[in-house]
Amino acid sequence: MSMNIPLEAAYLRAALLVGLAHERDIPAWADSHIADGGEWTTRLADVTLAPVELSAMRDALYPIAKDADPGAVLQKVFQGFRDLDPLPKAADRKSTRLNSSHV
Repeated sequence: MSMNIPLEAAYLRAALLVGLAHERDIPAWADSHIADGGEWTTRLADVTLAPVELSAMRDALYPIAKDADPGAVLQKVFQGFRDLDPLPKAADRKSTRLNSSHV
């Protein structure tokens, strides 16, 4: 299966901003694709060498991500949110109610 590296990079740029990914995970993603030896090898190496902080990672991903389809990126971001563990339903949560007679 062929990986769409620009789409993945664009998703990771967005995911970093909204908390779906962490900076420390991005170099491993880049390393995993460098071994493929594709057209993005040099840019992926730049990602692995970037400081592990938000702006530096997003800047390093940009040259790869810049031509990705924005609609496809948005779909991946929404899917990322759907894949998160849901919050407990209201009926499953224990609630504490203050008794006003003891104030």
